[in-house]
Amino acid sequence: MYDSKRRPLGVILLLLCLAPASPARAQGKPIYGPSLPSAAAPESSAGEDPVMPTAPAGPPPMPAPPTSAAAVPATSVIEKPFLENYPNLKPYIYKEPGSGFYMGFGLIPIGVLKDKTLLAADFFQLHYINSNWDYQILGASYGVTRAQSTAYQSNNFTFTSHVKFKWGSLFSFGPLIGYEYVTFPNLDAKLIKSPYQTPYEAYSSRGMIYGGIVSETFAYKEYLIQVSEVVYKQTYSNVKTKENWTYYYDSPDVRADPGLVAPAMVSMVEFSILF
Repeated sequence: MYDSKRRPLGVILLLLCLAPASPARAQGKPIYGPSLPSAAAPESSAGEDPVMPTAPAGPPPMPAPPTSAAAVPATSVIEKPFLENYPNLKPYIYKEPGSGFYMGFGLIPIGVLKDKTLLAADFFQLHYINSNWDYQILGASYGVTRAQSTAYQSNNFTFTSHVKFKWGSLFSFGPLIGYEYVTFPNLDAKLIKSPYQTPYEAYSSRGMIYGGIVSETFAYKEYLIQVSEVVYKQTYSNVKTKENWTYYYDSPDVRADPGLVAPAMVSMVEFSILF
């Protein structure tokens, strides 16, 4: 018995078999279903292959980086020192303690020796200073005196040492000792020790000195500035040498009064810088 519901399907298959071959099938090309028209695809003429749309152009290439150091802009970053950024850490920084030794020099613009004025320079000083004491291990100075008569003017070469107790951070005081060489270049004398005598030459003598010193110390950066008031007593002999030779002066005034060139008290003010 014939099924009338399958008639339309048989008719469609029959029509497809009787349909003429398409140009694409005759050329052996695959057959695709109908495609929707595209606005971006251009139409091709009859008998030509369809033109595929091209991809849009990409972004322009990046420029090559500069290879020269001069072409690179200078960008320097200045950083502050660490302790400037953290100033509260400064008290905790370790500092190597000082040795306590100082060297220096000084000037003595004001000095009085009996009735003469004294000008001197302390060209070498070696100190050891701690929290309680100031030791001048060695000091060397050279001074000249001025008097009304040139015969009584002297040149003084002095070595000194002192120890001072520090009273606070400013004041210090203590005893002073030293040794002095004195020459009177304008006064001649000879030495006599019977039966011998020497020719006349400039009178010179030597001896210990002793006294005291008071100082004021000021700190300036890494330096110490000291202002010192010094008083000491000369002990050189103007009559005999330590070897028991007698001085005989060519000046009648000095022979009559040897006290004109006798030792005396010396007072001076000294300005020193220690480093």
